[in-house]
Amino acid sequence: MNYIAIHLFPHEVYDYQRIITQLNKSINQVDKPDNFKIISYLNTNPSIICKDSYNHPTLSNLIDLYLAVSNESKIDVQLLDTNTKILGVNDFRRKILSITNDNDYITFLDCDIHFTLNILKSIEFTTNKISKFLKDFVITPTTLRLWDKTWDYIVADQYQKKELNYYKNVNIEIEIKNFIHEYKLRPIPTFKWGGGWFTTISAKLAKYINIPSKFVGYGVDDTFIMEGCKHLKKSGTRIQQFVMTDTLVCESVKEEKFNVHFLKETNYLKKQSEQCFVSEIEKLKVKIKKTPYI
Repeated sequence: MNYIAIHLFPHEVYDYQRIITQLNKSINQVDKPDNFKIISYLNTNPSIICKDSYNHPTLSNLIDLYLAVSNESKIDVQLLDTNTKILGVNDFRRKILSITNDNDYITFLDCDIHFTLNILKSIEFTTNKISKFLKDFVITPTTLRLWDKTWDYIVADQYQKKELNYYKNVNIEIEIKNFIHEYKLRPIPTFKWGGGWFTTISAKLAKYINIPSKFVGYGVDDTFIMEGCKHLKKSGTRIQQFVMTDTLVCESVKEEKFNVHFLKETNYLKKQSEQCFVSEIEKLKVKIKKTPYI
């Protein structure tokens, strides 16, 4: 089973509606649609957001829309219990790791992502292909040229010579619509991805590395798993990241429709995670030595 994991706040419900609409189109291309399932969570935790942020429309209207969109999805949507008091995406993703099985795949997806409609077909084909010769892996789509050269491993060929920050100055929907590229499975010599950019990872691998409980709310969870993969590979574990060259994703750079008031700002939560990043990596390195990944 491939679980597509989506965490959102109320101000992201309209983007959620957009990506569910696109996923409904994408699922029509796959051979076995029942192998995909969405797990989503609408975060209305009053300890993180101020409900007064959502007067137009009201918070209850946004919740109703979220439920209606989820119910109408062609892909089965599992809604996490809203009584689960999650501060942010780190807590949500940690929860996903705890409820999936070792033989599953997890695809993390943010609501501000635009993507080519062949994405699910490519994920299905690629996971089937790689699993025949490699147990644990990460696959990612390509993207536009981003903010520095370290991301060029996952930039699509046709954007490799574009200027840095190219993604900021284009119409993303047009770029996605016009993107046509031959499918190739491109291994890269490192691990590099954006946490919610349709990154698909073997559940057993992600569960072993895990997201530290000290990473609350938001920040550096993707970097931690990337570093974990690097250390595992150094220890002799056979893992690899591949890029699917026929797919394209990119974050939206549009302004928010709502002036959201967070009671605990995401930058503050991110700094909390960053402060314990090195110590958590050291703990993981000890775990790799004492409890080898099998």
